[in-house]
Amino acid sequence: MSAPDPAAPAVAGLSIDALYPWKGTSPADLELACTQIARRLIAAGKKSIGFLPAPGSGDLLPLLVRVGGALYPFAQRQAAVIPAWQRWDAPPPGAGRLGDDEHGPSLRPLGGEAGPTLLVPPLCPDASTAALSLQLALRRMDKLFPHALVDLSGLSGAAPEDRQATLRLVDGVTVVGTRKRTTVHQLRLASQQIPNDKDLGAVLIG
Repeated sequence: MSAPDPAAPAVAGLSIDALYPWKGTSPADLELACTQIARRLIAAGKKSIGFLPAPGSGDLLPLLVRVGGALYPFAQRQAAVIPAWQRWDAPPPGAGRLGDDEHGPSLRPLGGEAGPTLLVPPLCPDASTAALSLQLALRRMDKLFPHALVDLSGLSGAAPEDRQATLRLVDGVTVVGTRKRTTVHQLRLASQQIPNDKDLGAVLIG
């Protein structure tokens, strides 16, 4: 397992707020909400948590990086955040990689002590290949990060058996919706995809 290059800069040298702006909510309210989510995840005792978007949920990455930062005080170690597979790309120069082969995910630390670190698998041509790459990434991060937050956007598959196989890659799953854009019915339909032993409820943002 190769470690991140300490000389490699954080992504663009920018803060999380600059990289992933969040409009319409005060920083204090946002911090409180993410801390409450982090506490719930800690209480659930899950290591890898998938975030399943309901219709209208929008981009989940700003939420995941903030929840990842909110987990830091509980574990005193940075969490890993795995973006949606459509955003996976080639690592920047100097980025560390988990493993000594080209199949390992790259490590892209964000600014600040709390991080989190983006864990980005290699570019994949389709969702089926991405699911296998995600499985490898979760195996390799096991000893390096106490938690992994995974954006499951586009990975749920079309057929019921595909959804179940993908959701079983993570220890727990929470559904994400947006106020005024996601209905209660849509949240319930998304929740029905989740196996009972992995259901961590729903998060409504915005």
